[in-house]
Amino acid sequence: MPNPIKPEKSVITTCAYCGVGCGFKAETRGEKIVRMIPWKEGKANHGHSCIKGRFAYDYYNAPDRVLTPLIRSSINDPWKSVSWQEALITPPASSNAFRPNSA
Repeated sequence: MPNPIKPEKSVITTCAYCGVGCGFKAETRGEKIVRMIPWKEGKANHGHSCIKGRFAYDYYNAPDRVLTPLIRSSINDPWKSVSWQEALITPPASSNAFRPNSA
């Protein structure tokens, strides 16, 4: 069934669903993705795609999509929305737990 929403523009992009790096043409209307078309010149997929890459763009349009970084002090604390700058300078609370003991 064709998508009834007509796109205003298209942008060449890379699918973010997995690590293969398939090329897609993302067709948009305003800020919303309305269709993903496999890009024929994509080096990883050569115009083909899996079902996930073709139709998984709904996560981008999801109303509950996280748009800002989230941090918390411990596993028991609630997530707190912060700026990108704060997220990048805030070290993980348990980062020492992953460091090897230096003797």
